[in-house]
Amino acid sequence: MSFSFAAGDEVGQTGWKFERGSTRFFAVTLILTSEPHMIREGVESLRRDLRLPVAAEFKFHSTPRASRLTFLERAATWPLMARALYVDKQLLPVSFRKLKSWEFYGFFVAELMDRVPLGELGNTSLVLDEFGSPKLTLHVVREELRRRGLWGSQSRLLKRMVFRRSQSEAVIQVADMFGGALYRWLTENDEVYYQLIKSKSLVWAYHPLRINPLT
Repeated sequence: MSFSFAAGDEVGQTGWKFERGSTRFFAVTLILTSEPHMIREGVESLRRDLRLPVAAEFKFHSTPRASRLTFLERAATWPLMARALYVDKQLLPVSFRKLKSWEFYGFFVAELMDRVPLGELGNTSLVLDEFGSPKLTLHVVREELRRRGLWGSQSRLLKRMVFRRSQSEAVIQVADMFGGALYRWLTENDEVYYQLIKSKSLVWAYHPLRINPLT
């Protein structure tokens, strides 16, 4: 079954100055659904229950622990699936260090989409959280997808692809929270958050020869 809507977000940095705070890991998360309105309504309901302002935005790094747990517990009941890809930058070939930030981002967005199980994408509208210059980054992502046969007249996987601010799209906020749960597991070996959404998720570690998802 193809999902008609997808929203994505990234976590971690594309830089290489680890001694100055650049992150070791970088990850991209996609939320797939055919009922985005139900997810938006779920996020809105959660804001009310947590007595948050109508415009409050859910971001993993700034959301209190109790609210994170509540969010992920609720999200696990919503009509969605999560697909994520992470990379340990310290293990990448030197050639990756020559990429611009938007090229690095575009490469891994495309790598994730290339791993999404057959049939899950079909005439899907993809909304990504803004990254860098939207116009430039969108061009790079499209070219990376085209190179893999995932974009263009011969591919019917995507109906459209756009960038939006996460504040304006609740499903991107879900991608942020799911990505944050995965990132906490990677960086701190803390599985508490990820275990809540594990049944909804497929996660891959980037390696040119590895195609099977992790559990």
